[in-house]
Amino acid sequence: MTWFNPASFATVAEPTYTASQTPAQIAPLVLPNTSRNQFRGPGQSVFNASIFRAFHIYGESEFQIRFEAFNVFNHPQLNSPNTGVPSLANVAAGTFGTFGLVTTFGNTRTLQFSGRINF
Repeated sequence: MTWFNPASFATVAEPTYTASQTPAQIAPLVLPNTSRNQFRGPGQSVFNASIFRAFHIYGESEFQIRFEAFNVFNHPQLNSPNTGVPSLANVAAGTFGTFGLVTTFGNTRTLQFSGRINF
């Protein structure tokens, strides 16, 4: 899944200088316009639920059973897109590898059943 268009990024060409150029003839250095932390990754949507039931055993002690569910609706938890910058040769050839792609995801639905003794 592509999170942003990697083709929208261009390599900044470094200006070349010769000794015979005057300052007016030297091309100004063009800086990129992408700042740090400009992009945000996909959001997270997690819904957890649990059911507890306690049974009295003796005195103040009790036995508790629990059923817990994490990520109940099983929404995909996409991680941030790959921001590894491809080499200049790959960019010139128009191939960007996994730059801008979401290639991993977080936890899926997890169900848990347990017992607990409180005394």
